[in-house]
Amino acid sequence: MKKIILSMILIFFVSLSTVRVYGYIEDSSTSYISEDTATIKIVEKMSSNNGKDLVPTGAILGVNDTEEIIFTYKVFIQEGINFEYYVNNIMINSEIISDDLQNVFNFSFEIKQLESEDIQADLFDEKIEGNYFEIAVTLSMNFPTEEQYYIIAGQQLSFEFFIENEL
Repeated sequence: MKKIILSMILIFFVSLSTVRVYGYIEDSSTSYISEDTATIKIVEKMSSNNGKDLVPTGAILGVNDTEEIIFTYKVFIQEGINFEYYVNNIMINSEIISDDLQNVFNFSFEIKQLESEDIQADLFDEKIEGNYFEIAVTLSMNFPTEEQYYIIAGQQLSFEFFIENEL
């Protein structure tokens, strides 16, 4: 009888620890903002060989042309935390571009609150209560001057997208 009770207790603790470890592994890959984690930095790179070429808004579209490219991010924000988001350091071939070139590119944001949930960000800490948010960053382009066109045509564009805790 003693062995059966010990076996039941062992099975209970093994299954409990398995659930906790599985939850941690699943949640540890989630980008999140909490009291302890203040910033998420995402570096987004794109080039013209990704299937679509970004052209200025209002231009006549060719076969593989698009007027906007949408990047979507799903992040977890701890309950009670206010956050801000912005794009910084627009780069062409890993070099930050000038202000006049930055004005060629437009970024707009759309934020949507998804489900409320708890995540296990650290295996030995308590769960974090909060909400998932979907942030869509839309990149579009104004008509460049001829000089600007020759600088950006066919080059790799990248930018840094930040989500920060408003302290």
